[in-house]
Formats: sequence, structure tokens, C-alpha cells
Amino acid sequence: MGLGDHPMRTPFYGVLLVIAALALCWLAASVLTGWPVGLGYAAAVVVGVIGFVMTLRDLDNFPNWRR
Repeated sequence: MGLGDHPMRTPFYGVLLVIAALALCWLAASVLTGWPVGLGYAAAVVVGVIGFVMTLRDLDNFPNWRR
């Protein structure tokens, strides 16, 4: 298997991004105060969506995968 030919690497990075989004939510809720809280939650949403897409993009026919 050559460099970049690891099919399970992209979903793994997606899961790491979802975990990072959860960590950002924890950080925003417990450590940050004021307007940085909004920025923390906005960043968590962006990171979470990117992670979700990266995790599930390798499924064949993702929206219709039950058919």
C-alpha cells in the first residue's frame, strides 16, 4: 500500500474532528466567558460538520445507504 492509499484514514480523521468539536464545546462552556463563547460554539459547529462529512463520505450512496 503506497503513500495516501489508506482508505480508513479519512474516517479516522473525521472522528478526531468530531471529538475536537466536543472538546471545543466543553472549553466554551466551562472556561470561556463573554463573546469568545459564541466564537467557540461557532468553531465547534464548523469543525463538527467537517468531521461528520469526513467520517461518512466513504459510504457508498450515503444518503440512500439503507436501500
